Amino acid sequence: MKATVLSFLWAVWSTTTVVAQVATYLPLGDSYTIGEGVDEADRFPNQLVQEFKQSEFQLRLLGNWACTGCTSQQLLQAQLPHFFELKPNWVTLCIGVNDYVQGVDIDVFIRRFQQILDTITDAPWKPKLIVLTIPDFGVTPAGSRYGKPAVIHQELEIWNRAIQIQAQKRKIPVIDLFEWSQQMKDIPSLVHTDKLHPSAIAYASWAKFIQHTIWTHYGNH
Repeated sequence: MKATVLSFLWAVWSTTTVVAQVATYLPLGDSYTIGEGVDEADRFPNQLVQEFKQSEFQLRLLGNWACTGCTSQQLLQAQLPHFFELKPNWVTLCIGVNDYVQGVDIDVFIRRFQQILDTITDAPWKPKLIVLTIPDFGVTPAGSRYGKPAVIHQELEIWNRAIQIQAQKRKIPVIDLFEWSQQMKDIPSLVHTDKLHPSAIAYASWAKFIQHTIWTHYGNH
């Protein structure tokens, strides 16, 4: 009798398949999201998908239309149409560095940023959004090409505070890459060979931050 029961339990266990929950994911942004200079597999969206591979919850990357040099206005025009077409369950948003570098007035950026946030959060299929702040590129070896590092730091603090305020008003979780990026000054392996953008190792950290945010802020997804 005992052997029969054990055989039955073994048969049930061996034929039971755990089906992972798969959610769709669309990253929106600029050079940080397209992973300027790194291989496609090393971009943070791709590494994020890999982080969930062994989990009961998985992400399917729908594509990546982020581009180097993209501003908030260009994101509204060129990337949000893909958002409406693909209707992702999850979205990451990292935008603003090129608005800053190109001298866009911060009030103009805030209005555009608000429009992006509201467009995503008001979508009828209720996607879940995570916002990333602007890294402090002034700490990198090539950052001084864009101004004095101390000035870049001070001004990006203001820009990132505005980003955080707008996200918090909408109860959107924010990952503070500005604070994280300070270590790029002292850890060369976090900086790409172009001396400006993050490396594959840095993007691996970003992917882990986002994964942790998904677990802690959204629970059962």
